[in-house]
Formats: sequence, structure tokens, C-alpha cells
Amino acid sequence: MKKIIIILITLIILGVVGYSLYYFYLKTNYYVVSNGADISEATGPAILKKDPSKCLKIRMPFLSRYEPMSPGYSEKTQIARCYTEVAVALKDPEICEKSSGKDSCFYRIATELRDLLICQRISPFSNSEDSCYSYFLQEKGSESLCREITEAEGRRERCYSIYQSIRRIQDR
Repeated sequence: MKKIIIILITLIILGVVGYSLYYFYLKTNYYVVSNGADISEATGPAILKKDPSKCLKIRMPFLSRYEPMSPGYSEKTQIARCYTEVAVALKDPEICEKSSGKDSCFYRIATELRDLLICQRISPFSNSEDSCYSYFLQEKGSESLCREITEAEGRRERCYSIYQSIRRIQDR
């Protein structure tokens, strides 16, 4: 019985020491984000050095991952958030191309820079595309904006359709 207790205590100590070493390794080589916390540790240096690849150094410690319960706290989502923040700060929509959340990144930078043409870089027929056109159509209140959009993939037609929906809601 004493041997079992000693083995259990040894395993617990080894587990604690192992996790501590793992966490120390993460802290010295990566930007550690716990449970969707502030990602400024990564975005700050990425913006200052104009190097969005710093976003790829975001890691979540093994025991702090919520992924199955809340995908908003996954490492992938935190990296996408970082790319979006860096793209907006550097006013560079090209950075969104590197993000797994391209559509929301393009939406955010289009609205921040007030550039309707960036909406065309969003995947066709996505919620972000609709939201992007809606944002500008509500802000300007004119369907003439739709003329600026290319006809590719029915984008201009969708813009007119969104404008008509906005008008119907406003007329009520």
C-alpha cells in the first residue's frame, strides 16, 4: 500500500513539474493566451514591427482550452482575431488573406477604412458580405453605391437586393 501511495505522489509531482516546464516553454517561445483573454501581447509586437506573422506565435496552454465548449476561444480563432487587429491597425487588407477568418477581417477593415470595394474581397453570398454592403448602404442611404461593385458572381445584383430590403424596412 505504501508503494502505491509513493508511486501516486511521484506521478503527481512529475505531472506538476512536467506541466510547469511545458508552460515555461510556451511563455518563453510564444504569446500565451488563456481562455480568450487579451491578445495584445501578440498584436502589439506584430503592429510595431509590421509583422503579422507574429500572430502565428499565439498558443493556448493545454489545460486552458475551451475548444469543445466554445469555439470562440480556440487557438485558431485567437490567431484570426490577431490578424484582424493587425490588418486594421496597419490599414492593410492584404493581411486578411492570411487569416482563417478572412471574411470577418475584410468586413472589419472595410468598415474601419470606409472602403466599400473591400467588401468585394469577402466570400460571395456570405453573411459578412451582406453585412458589409448593408453597412455602407445604411450609412450612405443610396443605391448608387451598388454601381461601384463589380458584376462578378452577382455581387452588384445582391447589393441592389440588400438596398431594396433596407428600403422596405425603413418604409414601415
